[in-house]
Amino acid sequence: MKGKFGLLMALLVTAGCATATEELRIYTEQYPPYNMTTNGQPFAHSKADITGLCTDVVKALLGKAELDYSIKLRDLSYGLSRVERHPDHGIYCVSKTDDREPFFDWVGPLSSIKWTLFAKPGSPIELERLEDARQYRIGGYKGDVMTNYLADKGFEVSAISNNGLNARRLAENQIDLWVADGLAGPYLAA
Repeated sequence: MKGKFGLLMALLVTAGCATATEELRIYTEQYPPYNMTTNGQPFAHSKADITGLCTDVVKALLGKAELDYSIKLRDLSYGLSRVERHPDHGIYCVSKTDDREPFFDWVGPLSSIKWTLFAKPGSPIELERLEDARQYRIGGYKGDVMTNYLADKGFEVSAISNNGLNARRLAENQIDLWVADGLAGPYLAA
């Protein structure tokens, strides 16, 4: 299964832009290689400890804009909650969905992702179309747009909050397939 969606930066609509005297607070999640901590820890509170493809773009853009900003790496749900409730907050490398679109000013795309279903090496599973996956147990990342899409379509999806553990779940036959980005999946599995 492959689909192409952009990863964008979302800013709270009511916030407008931070002024020169205010700090823009930015959140992201651990989603290598797009956003990740430099030390492998699940959280980071300093922009110096956060890197990745999207992070580098966001840092460059905000540096050129000469805005005072901070970046924190937390769970996606935490970041979304903060941005929805507080002015001068933003979140990046999130997928723009119909549900999220009206609540944010969107900037981007920063990158694109390819929705992919992975099976463990040596698996006999072959899929020609998405419907072929309906018979299998699918692992996903809690709150992720790909996971939510499959669950909404009636697929059996077991979502966990640590996406990196899905590769191990495949190896241990706890799931048959894993839905992840075509670049992030192999990165996390390695």
